[in-house]
Amino acid sequence: VYTEPNENLRIKWKTRRDCMERGYSQAEVSKSLSKRNTDREDFVQPQRTFADMVVSFYPPEERTQETGAHLNVRHTLRPTLPHPDLSPILEAGAKKGLRLELARDIDGKPVDVLEIAGNVDDERASAMENLLWELIPEAQHLRQSVGTFTDESNKQTLSHPLALSQLMITYHVVKAALGHHAI
Repeated sequence: VYTEPNENLRIKWKTRRDCMERGYSQAEVSKSLSKRNTDREDFVQPQRTFADMVVSFYPPEERTQETGAHLNVRHTLRPTLPHPDLSPILEAGAKKGLRLELARDIDGKPVDVLEIAGNVDDERASAMENLLWELIPEAQHLRQSVGTFTDESNKQTLSHPLALSQLMITYHVVKAALGHHAI
């Protein structure tokens, strides 16, 4: 899995984490980001090519300052893994915040792209979450905390796009542990 958030979002997340949790100043975080940019370009970004799944969070057009529960997320799913059949949910979901389509990745290779809108309605998101939970009964003990994070106000918040992303990743980890390996 390669995580590729929108660049402005990545910087906001890193700054917030390093200032709030690690005690750095904004100037120190900014200097660190600049200093490590070459390493990121040389060693981190090239790993994207080898990822079975690329997860990209980004703010919706109508809420460009969004950094939390209502971010959109794009899953670029390469055909190197057997992905779960989400068609029962997706067939009726395009207008309700979920969409799956065939596309070409930045390297020109064919991929499936699963788009989850930050404003996906609770009913549609819950239906997809339940479908994924049914496919991974081995992970039921994680159900309570999936999709939750601590927001800027230091409150526990639920994000359906985060929950669905965590479940997609968990699905693949559990299946690999059970011997359902990549192609």
